[in-house]
Amino acid sequence: MADRSRAQSDRRKQWYWAPLLSAVLILLPAGAAGATVNSITAVRWSDVGGVLRLVFDCSTVPQFTYQMAEDDMTLTVAVDNAIFRGQLPRIRSPRLQGLDVKASQTGTGLIITVRTTNPGDAYRAFALSQPARLVIDIGNRTLAGDSGRPVSTRGGKIISRTLAPGMVLQTGAVIGPAGPVWTYLLEVDPRQGWELRPVLAAGAVIGRQTVSGMATTTRATAAVNGSYFMNNGEIIGLLKIDGQIASTDGVVRSAIGIMPDGGLIFGQPEFSGRLRLPDGRQLAISAVNRQRGENSLVLYNHYYANRTGSNQFGVEYTIDAGGVVTRIDDRGNSPIPADGGVLSAHGLMAAALTGLRAGDKVSLIIDLGDSEWNAARHVIGAGPTLVRGGRRFVSAVAEQFPPDIAVGRAPRTAIGRKADGTVVLLVVDGRRDTSVGMTLEELADFLIARGVVEAVNLDGGGSSEMWIQGSVINRPSDGRERPVGDAVAIYRRGGNDR
Repeated sequence: MADRSRAQSDRRKQWYWAPLLSAVLILLPAGAAGATVNSITAVRWSDVGGVLRLVFDCSTVPQFTYQMAEDDMTLTVAVDNAIFRGQLPRIRSPRLQGLDVKASQTGTGLIITVRTTNPGDAYRAFALSQPARLVIDIGNRTLAGDSGRPVSTRGGKIISRTLAPGMVLQTGAVIGPAGPVWTYLLEVDPRQGWELRPVLAAGAVIGRQTVSGMATTTRATAAVNGSYFMNNGEIIGLLKIDGQIASTDGVVRSAIGIMPDGGLIFGQPEFSGRLRLPDGRQLAISAVNRQRGENSLVLYNHYYANRTGSNQFGVEYTIDAGGVVTRIDDRGNSPIPADGGVLSAHGLMAAALTGLRAGDKVSLIIDLGDSEWNAARHVIGAGPTLVRGGRRFVSAVAEQFPPDIAVGRAPRTAIGRKADGTVVLLVVDGRRDTSVGMTLEELADFLIARGVVEAVNLDGGGSSEMWIQGSVINRPSDGRERPVGDAVAIYRRGGNDR
C-alpha cells in the first residue's frame, strides 16, 4: 500500500487536492460557529471542460471536511449540523459512478458520498457565501482556486497564512484514527517583536470572561484559553503575572515560564512561600489567592478581587507595599489594597500570629524552586506535559490528572516551543462529526511532527478557543465561547496598552 500511495503521489503531485495518505482538507470560514441547522435544498451539476461540478444549495455557509478513501475513487464529504431537504438529480457524466446523501451516524449532520470512475482524477470541495453553497469538483486536470499555500503534513494538508512578520497561522483538518480533526496552529517568533503574557478575566482571579473579551479589552493580537479554573473563575494552578504570584496550587504540575526576552521555559516549578515575623520566626504560606482552609495562612494580593471573601473564623492582617501591618480584622472579607496584601490566617496559623501588632513589619519570601523560574516574568501552570526534548512525554498520571482530562479524545489547547525558539499555540476542535478531537498522546505526536521540542497541555474541552485579530477562528464545542478564568495572549512588544 505504501508503494502504491507513493506512486500516485508522484503521478499527481502538481495537484494539491490529490490525497496525501488518503486525506484532503479544506479551510473553513474563520469564526464559524453556532447551532443553526443548515438546510441543503437542491443539488445541481455540470460537466464542462473535463470537470464535473456538483453544487449543493445551502441555507447557511456549510462547515465540512472531506476525505478520499484508499480506493482513490470514493470521496466522502461530512457536513456539520445539516439536513437534506431536496432530491438528487440524475447525473449523466462519465466521471461519476454514484452520488449518495444520508444523515450521519449521530444524526447531527450529513454524509455526502461521491463515487468516481477514474482513480487518477483530481478533486476539491469548497464553500461559497453569497449565496451559500457547497461545491465539489472532480476533474482530470489541475483545479484552480487555491486560497493558501499548501504545506504537506502527516495525515493531510494544512493551509498556511502569514498574518504579520513573525506570525504564521496554519489551519486545516487531518484524518486521525477516529476521524477528521480540525487544527489551528499559530506560530509566533519572539525575535520578531512578539510577546506572550497571561491575562486574567476582568483583571482578577475571581470572575470569568470570554477569551475574545480579554483579548479585546487588553488590545491583544491573538489569544487562546489558558489555565484550569473553578466555577467562580478561581485559577487552578500556578500563575505569575509581571513578577507577582497570582495563584498557586497544592499539586506540583507542569508550567510554562515566559522570560523577560520573550523566550519560553518548561518544567514543574514548586511554589514555596514564607512569612518572616519581627521576632525572626518564619511561617509557611499555604497558598496565594486561594480560598482559606483549616489551619492555613493565605496571602491575598490585588490580583484576587476587591476583598478576600473569607468568613469570620480567622484573623486577617493587611500589609502595605513595605510589609508594614496597617490593619487587623477578625470579621473576615477584608478589602485588598492595590499595593501590599492581606495575610488571612485560621486555626493554628492564627494562633501563631497573635503577637503581631499594627505597625509591625513583616517580610514575604516567595520562591519557585530555582533562579530561572524566579526570573520568569510570567508563569502559567496547567499540564500535563506533552513533549519533552522532542519526544512524547505525557505526564498525566504523575501529575494526578483526572480521567476527564487524561483519557479520551476532546477539544484541546496546547503551548509549545520549537528548537529555534518559535512559540507554537495549538487548538484542536472536538465533539463533532467533522472534528472528533485528540487524545493527549495524539496531541503530542501532532506537535512533534511540526518540530515542537517542548510542550504543555492547557485547559481544553469547551474552553478550547483561538481568537485572532477580532475573530474566534475555531469552533468551540459548546457552540459558543465559554467564559474562562484566564487566557494566554500575544502582543506586539511595547505596542499595546494593557
